[in-house]
Amino acid sequence: MKAFGLCRRFKDSRLDDIIARTAELAAANLEVGELDTIVAQTSTINTFIITFPLGIMQVLQPAVWDSFLLLLQQCTESQKESMGIKDGSSNDVQWYFNRLYDTLSRLLITGIYLPILTIIFSLWYYITRPTNKHKFAKWWIRGRYLFSSIILGTAFSVILVLFAVNLFYINFFGRSSDFCKNAASRNSNISTGSAILIVLLGTYLYIFI
Repeated sequence: MKAFGLCRRFKDSRLDDIIARTAELAAANLEVGELDTIVAQTSTINTFIITFPLGIMQVLQPAVWDSFLLLLQQCTESQKESMGIKDGSSNDVQWYFNRLYDTLSRLLITGIYLPILTIIFSLWYYITRPTNKHKFAKWWIRGRYLFSSIILGTAFSVILVLFAVNLFYINFFGRSSDFCKNAASRNSNISTGSAILIVLLGTYLYIFI
């Protein structure tokens, strides 16, 4: 029932207007200027998002990865297990290192390409959308898919960068002398921060939508 009640909050909301399926509804409920503002804001967000993976890639030079592998090998078995390394053997340390490198590399490169693609969609929106309200209402029947791609691309970009920042914090944040000792603490901090973020986001959606 609660889920249904939350869904009912979307009725007659701005989201309900934005996904209007007919030209008549679009003409009645949507303003071109309002959508332009949303697209401009998402472009600013995506431009800002790109700086995070670029910054992390600049920090993670080959020497940093080499030092990280040496630190991993010096940790005790219990400390390695707190970082997700299976049984602390040298093979499992190398496996963890390779998995981390592959995962973080994919997150970072996707965290660059996806915002850029979303910005291209935003430019395409400004190029193709008519200024005339009547023509815009007809364009919106298909144009809303372009608009939805911009919103979803921005949302996924934020999520990808959050995952990349989490991995960077868990594995590379801290002094070398305390790296192994503070592994469990870093994982705990990430879990606590993620829980708080989810609670705040859920509360915001329930109250304001």
